[in-house]
Amino acid sequence: ADGGFGEAYKLDKRAPLVITCRAETSPPKPGQAAVSLAEASFDWRRPGRNRSISVKESRASIHTECKEGVSCISTLTLRSPINEDVSVYECLVTPVSADGAVMETTVASGAFQSRPIIRMLVNGNDRFDVAVWPTETVNITCQVLGHPLGDIRWSQQFRPSFNHSRNETLLLSQMDYELDRGTVTCESSNDFGANQATMFLRVKSPRAFLPPLLGIGAELVTMLVIIVSYEVITGRKRRQMDEQAAEATDGVQGAADGVNNDQ
Repeated sequence: ADGGFGEAYKLDKRAPLVITCRAETSPPKPGQAAVSLAEASFDWRRPGRNRSISVKESRASIHTECKEGVSCISTLTLRSPINEDVSVYECLVTPVSADGAVMETTVASGAFQSRPIIRMLVNGNDRFDVAVWPTETVNITCQVLGHPLGDIRWSQQFRPSFNHSRNETLLLSQMDYELDRGTVTCESSNDFGANQATMFLRVKSPRAFLPPLLGIGAELVTMLVIIVSYEVITGRKRRQMDEQAAEATDGVQGAADGVNNDQ
C-alpha cells in the first residue's frame, strides 16, 4: 500500500474532503503464497484514535474498488468538513493469501494540509473579549488545528516586549489597567501560511466601581430627603390638627361657663 501527503486544502463546508488509498500486490517470491486483495479489508482511522472511522457516521463514506484482486483503491469522503477534519489519516490494508490465510496489515498515511486554523478560548468557550478586574488571573487558550501544526506565539498590544513562544495556554495574572487593557494576539505559521486570532482583554478601571456607588448614594440621599420631608409635613399637619382641636375644645368650654353664670 502507498500513500502520500496531498496539496494544501482550503476548508469549505460545501465541498467534501476526499482522500484515496491505493494498494497493489507484487508477484510472490519462490516459496511464498500469492497475495489476493479481492478479500482484503480496508480500514481508515485517525492516528491516536483506537477506533476506525465508521461508515455509520453521518458525514463519512468509504468506497473500495478492486481490479482482478491485484490492485484496489479505497476512498474516504467526509461531507460538511469541520476544522478538526484537517489532519492526518491512516489507511490500514489487511490482505488475504490465496489459501485464505489473513496476512500482516500494512499502513499508509495521508493528510489534508492547510495553514493553521486558530480558535481562542477562555474556560473552554470561544471568546472575542473577556472582562477582568485588576489583580485577577485569566487563562487564555489558543487552539491550533490543521496540518502540519505550527508554532504558537503570543503578543500584547501595550506590552511590546511581551512576545512569548510557549504552549497553547497563556496565564496572565495581576492585571494592570494601563498595560494589560487591550488586545492579546495568538499567531501560528507552518509551510502553508500563517494565521492569527485576537481577543480584547477588557481590564476594568480601579475607579469603575465609583459610579455605581455614587448612584446608590444619590438614591439613598433622595430617599432620605423624601422620608424627612414626609415626616416634617405629616408632623406639621398633625400639630395643626391638634391646635384646631384644642381651640374647639376651649370654645365649647367657654360657652358652657357663660351659660352657668347667667343662671
